[in-house]
Amino acid sequence: MICQNLIEELEEAYTLITVVEEELVENAKKLNLSLAEVHMLQAIGKNKEMGSTISELAAERYITLSSVTIAVNKLVRKGYVLKSKAQQDGRVVYVRLTEQGQRVDRLYRRFHQSLAHNMVEGFSEEEKKVLLKGIGRLNGFLKHRIEKMEAMK
Repeated sequence: MICQNLIEELEEAYTLITVVEEELVENAKKLNLSLAEVHMLQAIGKNKEMGSTISELAAERYITLSSVTIAVNKLVRKGYVLKSKAQQDGRVVYVRLTEQGQRVDRLYRRFHQSLAHNMVEGFSEEEKKVLLKGIGRLNGFLKHRIEKMEAMK
């Protein structure tokens, strides 16, 4: 019964995430951004000091180097991202958020912080650890599926 309840909760969570993301897309359109571009800004925003390389972004987003390059170039044209070449190796390109990109990143990070805070509100430390472990297992399962799909290509 617990497993069936978990399946139902996961299905509902996926549906609700889709609805929320659709709303985020509508908000992002006002900023001239797609949801994929917002996700790319969030990935770039994780490494504020150094910036992220194209390779790092491709690995994090599970997409090709050429897809990242296209997305980054589009974000540069829109004014959300800056690119710079590494001093030691000119082939390496670092990507950082502009002030405009940082504002978008902060907006969506606040949403994620609110979500996380709401999920654990009232939980004991042990319950928080169990939740974190469960989400870690979910992520591990999904990463393994992605690896299998990549291997089949």
